[in-house]
Amino acid sequence: MKITLLLFTILGVTAGHNERESKIRPAVKTPSGGHNNPRESEKARPAIGEKSVHSSRSDNNDLDVLVDGKTLCGHMDLRNARCYENSLPAIYEKAMAVAKIRTGGLVCTGWLVGGNNYLMTNHHCISSKEEAAAAQFLFMYESTQGDCQQGGVRDTDAAAEMTIDGAEFIMADKQLDFALVKLVSGNPVCAYGHFDIDWEAPKVGDEIYVPQHPAGRDKSIGITDTFTESGMCEIKSVSGIGVDYTCDTEGGSSGSPVVNKATNMVVALHKAGRKKCHGNTGTKMSKIYGLVQEEVYGAIAECS
Repeated sequence: MKITLLLFTILGVTAGHNERESKIRPAVKTPSGGHNNPRESEKARPAIGEKSVHSSRSDNNDLDVLVDGKTLCGHMDLRNARCYENSLPAIYEKAMAVAKIRTGGLVCTGWLVGGNNYLMTNHHCISSKEEAAAAQFLFMYESTQGDCQQGGVRDTDAAAEMTIDGAEFIMADKQLDFALVKLVSGNPVCAYGHFDIDWEAPKVGDEIYVPQHPAGRDKSIGITDTFTESGMCEIKSVSGIGVDYTCDTEGGSSGSPVVNKATNMVVALHKAGRKKCHGNTGTKMSKIYGLVQEEVYGAIAECS
């Protein structure tokens, strides 16, 4: 397991809400109404720290080093994405915009943002034009078994519907731990849709879900959480540039969208977890929005 240590500095980046911004941001917040399958050995790129469960801590600058790649504590609440195809179809359909990323023999998660084939992930997954060009993006890498047992399944026969080799590097920021690339082939946004960014910070108690490729496996979605009173994934604390939650993830989930369940807008970019079951953390999308808005919302892809 590649051991990565990134030090995150609490950084306030204010997105100015000017006339230009009002024209190119998502218009409103509304409730939501196969190719190659190489079996080469690959490792899940860890979130910066050991991740997963309970925390009431509000600080976001005490990330720990990943130890032995272990990222889960207590009961695993993730379930296979297909589990929700019929029971929560709006969430399942939004999660179609989430891709598995292969990069340098490691795996991360990314998601389509805006309507023009831009994809967002972590800086510690892709940080240069060379890494973007060498990356592979696998859409609809899902199990067909639809297993709803706690923890889901590892389907060794899972295959992607669409595989895209390489992307154009647009920008990245180490402190906010985000990277933006553009997929210049395949036009996946027309097949799988996209997420929009919430330009406002989330609130404690907001229910969320986290579609992801834990440990590089077929897609899972974190919706339930045994560490909350409600039994659902929710925001635990908000401070500085960070958002904390205890919704399960694993190494390989780095770059996943943390999505407001009511609006289906992305409120945080999952980046890390803490040792000893002290929960997960992501960067507020409200801190990233002002840096990417003109690029992401400047045009819409043509779909035939």
